[in-house]
This record gives sequence, C-alpha cells and structure tokens, in this order.
Amino acid sequence: MGRKDSKKRFPKGKAADGLPLKTPEVRSGTASPSGPSVPGQQAPDRWRPWLLAGAVALLVARPLYPSETPAETGDGLPVVMLWLALAVVWMLGLLGRRQWTFRFGLLDGVMVFLMVWTAGSAMMWARVSHARPAVNMLWEWVGLGLVFLLVRQWTAGQREIRAILAVMLALPAGQAAFAQSSGNLQAQMMSLMSVTKGVSVITEKIYPDRFMHVAELNRMGARIQREGPHAIVQGVERLSGAPVMASDLRASACLVLAGLVAEGRTDISRMYHLERGYENLEVKLQQLGAKIWREKG
Repeated sequence: MGRKDSKKRFPKGKAADGLPLKTPEVRSGTASPSGPSVPGQQAPDRWRPWLLAGAVALLVARPLYPSETPAETGDGLPVVMLWLALAVVWMLGLLGRRQWTFRFGLLDGVMVFLMVWTAGSAMMWARVSHARPAVNMLWEWVGLGLVFLLVRQWTAGQREIRAILAVMLALPAGQAAFAQSSGNLQAQMMSLMSVTKGVSVITEKIYPDRFMHVAELNRMGARIQREGPHAIVQGVERLSGAPVMASDLRASACLVLAGLVAEGRTDISRMYHLERGYENLEVKLQQLGAKIWREKG
C-alpha cells in the first residue's frame, strides 16, 4: 500500500493559521513632494514654479516692451538677455543631478527648425547687408526658442498649461482694449487725416511726445490742436510745402507723406531717423513716380 500524502490543503488565499495572505503592495507613479524621501530619488525642485512664472512673464513682457524702432535695431535685447539668463540658471540647476528629463516633441522640433532657419537667414543677410540688424534678429529668435524650450521643461500638469494659455490669450485681448489701432501708424494716419474732410481725434496712450510732429504739420497748413493725450485734426483742402524737421522715425515718414501731397517744395531735415526703419524710401517712391530726392548737407 502506498503512503498517503500528509500535506494539508488550506483554502485559497488563507495561511496555515486561517488568516488572509498579505501580498506586497505595488504603487506606480512618483512619490508626492511631501512624502518620505527614497534613496536615489531626486529632491523636489522648489524653484521650478518661480522659474516657470519668470519665463512666462518675460514672454508676455516682450511684445509690451516700449520701442520706437523695429526689432532688428535691438531695442528688445534687454528682455532677450533675461531669457538667456533663465537658460543659464536652468542649466546650472542641472549640475550635480544624477538624472534629469528633457521633454522634446513635435512643437519643440518646429521651434528648433525655426531657430536654425533664422540663423541661416541672418548669416545670409549679414553678407549682403548690414550685419548688426541680422545679429539682433538672430538673438531675438535664439532667445525666444530657448525660453520656449524652458517653459516646456518646467510645465508640469494640465493646470499649469491652462494657466499659461489663459495668460497668452489675455495679452492680445488686453492690447486690443488698450489701443484700438497700432500706435506705430499714428503719425502716418495724422498726415492722412490732415487732408480728410471732417474732424478726427487721435488719442495717444503710450508716449505723450509722439505728437512732436503736430507743429511741423501745422507749419505746412494743417489744422491740428493738442488737448492732453488727444490730437484734434480738422481736415483742410490742401497742404503747402515748407521747411520742416523730423523728430523720430514715424514722424519722418509722416512728413514725407505730407510733403508728397503738399503743393510746392517741402524740405525735411534730420532725415537720418528714417533710415532706422525705412531704408532707401526715396528710391522706392521714385519708382512710383514721386518727385523726391535726398540732398547731402
């Protein structure tokens, strides 16, 4: 006769004493910042929210940066330098870490492509024209690309993404409410309104000194009156040529337009302002049939 099996069978999931078996608990994901530290786990980056807020604030500040000239003149380089400073701070924060994560997706690839494309365009531009505007625009795009990548690295969670989108959407809405038309065309529009029937009102909310060309237009026969931040323009039938003086870039363009429609000869001095944004304007207007030329003096 064979031996009987002396092993006792217990119900499934029960131990010898009848108690439930304890299985090890497995958790997925990362530990919460307030939880106990685990050997080899990175400490929470307490500076990340502040760096993210700074990067978004600089992105918002760049289009609001006061400037009287185009971007290629380099007026916005102080903001670009702050963008680069944020990148340096981030890279210094990576020193000493055993491991770190770098996010890179389709949008990041598009931004890198635009940065490379701009770098190539700036090099070609520097070879055929002035190098300084090309370098300024190169810095603008490199700084913009770096701060975009930094925002991508520091953003964690849908809540922060929604907050950033809300800030970015609120910026153009606020600009639209702040100024109904582009301030860059204020002086040129004043030349048009000077010979338009009726009364027009221009309100300047950014720079009160942008009305310095009002006196020069009045010298040519315009009827413009200043009342605080407002310029009240009474249209006249015609303007008359006169010696006038440009005070800035847009005032130079304004006086050129006024001189084109004025009767007689208009002499505009201090036209070096015009080169900051309208290169060889007189040559282009000559090709359209205008009687305009530049005299050295």
